[in-house]
Amino acid sequence: MTEKTLSGLPNTSEPRKHYDIYAVLEAPQELYFGNEKEVNVNVIEKVRVWTPEGIQEKCYISPTKRRGVERRCLLWSDAGGSLLMDKLKCGIPKTCCKDVCPVCSVFGGLEVSKKTFIGRLTHSGGVAVTAQIALEKQRAMHPALIYKEKGDNPMPFRKEYAQPGLLYPVSNHCLSITENEFSTVAYAFLMSLNRLGAGNPKGFRWPEPYGTITMLRFWLWMNTGFPWPNGQ
Repeated sequence: MTEKTLSGLPNTSEPRKHYDIYAVLEAPQELYFGNEKEVNVNVIEKVRVWTPEGIQEKCYISPTKRRGVERRCLLWSDAGGSLLMDKLKCGIPKTCCKDVCPVCSVFGGLEVSKKTFIGRLTHSGGVAVTAQIALEKQRAMHPALIYKEKGDNPMPFRKEYAQPGLLYPVSNHCLSITENEFSTVAYAFLMSLNRLGAGNPKGFRWPEPYGTITMLRFWLWMNTGFPWPNGQ
């Protein structure tokens, strides 16, 4: 039986530390982060910030959306021929909220009307460095085959995109976690980079050749055998 502690965290022989990840991500292509819909226009997420030149709109990567992608990257990982989510019986939105779950123990979880599992990982940042007007392009929405009638034509609509080349400072902050738990956080962060974005295209790259991302990959390679580089 696990000894009950004031913090609610199980005792461990490993030291617990506060870890932080800081990185600047670059969009190599136009990206769409859905926010809301206006009349025939899919609008991306933006924030208004004050600058010496006045109020400006900037493109924005929501930290909660990054968090969701990172969590899915973990849950959809291979676990000996099955998925980790199937092995742990932990998914989205139905989380298991167990101390032994490597995902819930760091990201937190929720059992409706039963239990709230407080996470020890927070996500911050995401506001683009420069203020650039979002691109707006026309797209065609094809009627689904299940209700398509003879003579139905694609419905044109417009969609906003964040411009290529925008830089987004982001950060992840861990509170009192072990080195093994930080491996989970670092792996999820790295795996999510190529999968961020709504629809297509997706993904970010890192502009600095020897910055945060390289250091994280090297740390994982040294401590967990994470492939580095080119699968070696």
